[in-house]
Parts: sequence; structure tokens; C-alpha cells
Amino acid sequence: MKQLVIVEKEKYQKLVAKGHKKKKKRLIARGGNKYKVSGYKNPSMSRAKSAPPLGEAITDIFTTSFQLMARRDGLEKYEYENKIRSIAGVTVVSVEPGTGRKTEEYHYDVFNIKFCCEPVVTLSPRSYVKRVLRDKVNSIPGLHILKFLTLVRKL
Repeated sequence: MKQLVIVEKEKYQKLVAKGHKKKKKRLIARGGNKYKVSGYKNPSMSRAKSAPPLGEAITDIFTTSFQLMARRDGLEKYEYENKIRSIAGVTVVSVEPGTGRKTEEYHYDVFNIKFCCEPVVTLSPRSYVKRVLRDKVNSIPGLHILKFLTLVRKL
């Protein structure tokens, strides 16, 4: 059975490949070593194969949103975002504009979080939110989840 392989090259890749062999020879092969001992091999002058595109390993991204209560005397909003972003599996954290309100002690904001379950392969997305995300967010000093506003959705 024959397989069809599609080879695509962008303009930039064609431009870089054009004089690669000549440039690599000038860079590597013109050294001062005139004595070749046993085991010495001339380096290959061909181009190496490129790596797969970034993000190819991540298959599914999920999203959820919840209302958070943050102490006003605690961290700034962007610092809370960074703390949430540092949780394993979380990829994007954003505050929904126009949903914030303030009292004397607290800020209330709606946070949208995108995540993947790659770091914790054994958990389903809902279990990840209940067992990992909720506990980690609530463990951040001065921050507390009031309620989940949307179910976990696959993007």
C-alpha cells in the first residue's frame, strides 16, 4: 500500500534552504584540522529536518468561568491572574470586562479560564476543575471562588 506524503515549503524555508549547504560548509568544514584520525567523520552539510509545529501535542482545550472574591488589601488583580495562570494545566486567564464590583473589603470579578488536562492525564475536565483548579484557586491567599458560572466546555 502506497502512502501519499505532502511536502510543503513556505517562501522563507525555500529562501533559507537555497544556499544552506554552501554556508554550512564555509562555517563548519573550513577548520584547521588537517590530521584525520580513525573514527573521524566529516560533518554532514545537509539541512536538518524541522520540528513539528508548537502546540501539536495538546489536543483539547476547555474553558470555564467563575466569580471570584478577592480581598482589597491583598494582591492586585493582575497578580491574582498570574497566580491562577501558574496552576498546572491552566493556559489562559482573563477577567470579563464590566463584571467587577467593589465593596469596602472585597473585589468581585468574573474570571474566564482556559485549560487542558494534559498535566493530569487521569482526570476528566470536570474532575480537573473540581479536584485541582478549585482547590488551587481557593488556596491562593485572599482569593475565594464564590460560584461557577458556566459548565466546562470544550473549545
